[in-house]
Amino acid sequence: MTVNVTNGYCTLSELQSKLGRTVTNSDPNADALNTCINNASRFIDEQTGSFFYDKTLTAEVVDIFGMSTNQLVVSEDQTTIRFPAPVISISSLSEDGTTLTENEDFYIYGSEIQRDGYWSSNRRAIQFTGHIGYSSTPSRAQMWCLSIAAALSGLDASAFTDEDGSTMEVVRRNTPKWILDQLRMERRLI
Repeated sequence: MTVNVTNGYCTLSELQSKLGRTVTNSDPNADALNTCINNASRFIDEQTGSFFYDKTLTAEVVDIFGMSTNQLVVSEDQTTIRFPAPVISISSLSEDGTTLTENEDFYIYGSEIQRDGYWSSNRRAIQFTGHIGYSSTPSRAQMWCLSIAAALSGLDASAFTDEDGSTMEVVRRNTPKWILDQLRMERRLI
């Protein structure tokens, strides 16, 4: 069985390099390492409430009554649509069947779309097609992924020298606290 990385925040060769392994696709642990990359990437998504890849949304429906399939939500004051990640581009945005125009009918501010008036209060009134997230993985997400995947692999070793001068290899199996702290700081509240 071959394990592929889907929306991973680091590559197999980057992880192999971090672990001090020979960078090769024929690594006998490649499937296990790819699984660690997938698990680390989804853990980062879960901890931040966001994601760091380019996600295409097609005819995503959102209204003031609740969240959409992809966690788009209309603010309580009905002036803002909040996304779980920054808006990269908008192919179309319509409300009650009317196509809206950027910088005339609405404005993009990072992970929010705002308008001067209120969004429609009709059910399933707003339809969005476009890209949200990141067109390339931010370096912080790559660093987090490498550290977490290395810890998950059980192959992340460091040297320890005792009082007698004997050197032993120590395996770190836990995600470092500083990574968890950074993920908490990145957390998006919707």
